[in-house]
Amino acid sequence: MSDNFNRYLHEVQYKDPSNLNARVELHQRYSTNRQGLHRWIFDYLLERADGRILELGSGPGHLWRRNLDRIPASVPLILSDVSHGMITAAKRELSNAPVHFHYTVIDALSLPLPSNSFNIVIANHMIYHIPDIPKAIEDMHRIISRDGCLLAATNGDDHLHEIHDLVHSIEPSILFGSCDLKDVRIIPFSMSNGEELLNASFERVLKFNFDDELIITEVEPLVQYILSFPGNAREVFASEEKLSELKSTIAERIRKNGAFYATKSAGLFVAING
Repeated sequence: MSDNFNRYLHEVQYKDPSNLNARVELHQRYSTNRQGLHRWIFDYLLERADGRILELGSGPGHLWRRNLDRIPASVPLILSDVSHGMITAAKRELSNAPVHFHYTVIDALSLPLPSNSFNIVIANHMIYHIPDIPKAIEDMHRIISRDGCLLAATNGDDHLHEIHDLVHSIEPSILFGSCDLKDVRIIPFSMSNGEELLNASFERVLKFNFDDELIITEVEPLVQYILSFPGNAREVFASEEKLSELKSTIAERIRKNGAFYATKSAGLFVAING
């Protein structure tokens, strides 16, 4: 990942929660698995929540907002993100939570934290944004206590490939993240390579898949989802002609099939220290 793209992620894409929220909303409205990913991940957290917990890349606190009814009351909780805007949003969104959170701005590539200081470190859908993933994983391992663990959710390489194929069919030059859309399935930290990357630092790694799909019945939420991604989609679809083509293509797919169907490929790694 280039320094320019890394700066773009911090200063533009994740400056505030608006882009992330557009993507989360699509999943909340149209996912077929009604438990929801955040509730599912929390099940694994609760199995080991007996010490200090740190979340890296917490964003506006989605994980905790979806689990307000079962947050451990006696466990110290620290939420962190590289973006000041995300931390400000998390404080606002969790202001009425039944427990007290500590908030801090941290770059996951260089953790200014003592060794062996957390029982659980959470890094959901964010490791693939880190420029040096092996170094970051090694540092996460360092701050986790003996018998503690890292919870790291991510996507599979074919996650939502129908959406990727749709956009690429309309405009082949679309950039999706830091690569061309045709290469979007090559994810730096995914369900296919995450176990290998984690095994380099952790003694034991467990892999769990989350079964789900999207059945999208409205045009506009999918359009906003597409426009929210890093890359040049928003710039390309600033053209009225291209935007109209995108909307009409989605509408026709929904009319013909009853919905726009998108395969979801996601899951969770539980990497254990000891």
